[in-house]
Amino acid sequence: MPLGGMAAATARRLEDRHGLRLADLRDEDGAGVQRSFDAQTRTVRLSRWLLPGQQAFQMATQIALLEQRELIDRLAARGSFSNDEARSLARIGLANYFADALVLPYAPFLQLAERLRYDIDLLGREFGTGFETICHRLSTLQRPEARGFRFSSFASTAPGTSPSASRRRISTSPAWAAHVPSGTSTMLSPIPAKR
Repeated sequence: MPLGGMAAATARRLEDRHGLRLADLRDEDGAGVQRSFDAQTRTVRLSRWLLPGQQAFQMATQIALLEQRELIDRLAARGSFSNDEARSLARIGLANYFADALVLPYAPFLQLAERLRYDIDLLGREFGTGFETICHRLSTLQRPEARGFRFSSFASTAPGTSPSASRRRISTSPAWAAHVPSGTSTMLSPIPAKR
């Protein structure tokens, strides 16, 4: 699948391999919903507000739930979760991990991040994804043999807004500078130095 052009490729896979059709989310699907799947109508609905890379990520998550369900279930069953809700969240996390690996593959993403000097906006343009997606992927570049820059991502929101309603800025500098509006709730978690 072509890097940065994953939306078309993931859509084709859902259509060709699974016989699914794509449609925009309906108003009744609820505010803040980015993807829904109706098995009866064989329809994956996506928010029309998603960028192409975000659409690709949502479709890749659906691919994971369809094609890797057995593995995801097995891994989630191994965890010592206290209830079904926690196990369900683990399944979603594993499907999202798969989607990250498909849409923003580790080695090509790391190479481009280094070439672009970890410029979040440029990486977002290259991969057609949003700020939060790039920040999340940067924070996962932790393979011992191919580590990215030590990076921690955080979310901050102005009071009364949803996390996606305001743009977050983060810094990888030792000062952990954050540029956010006044009255914003922010939580930073620097990565401790290796001992």
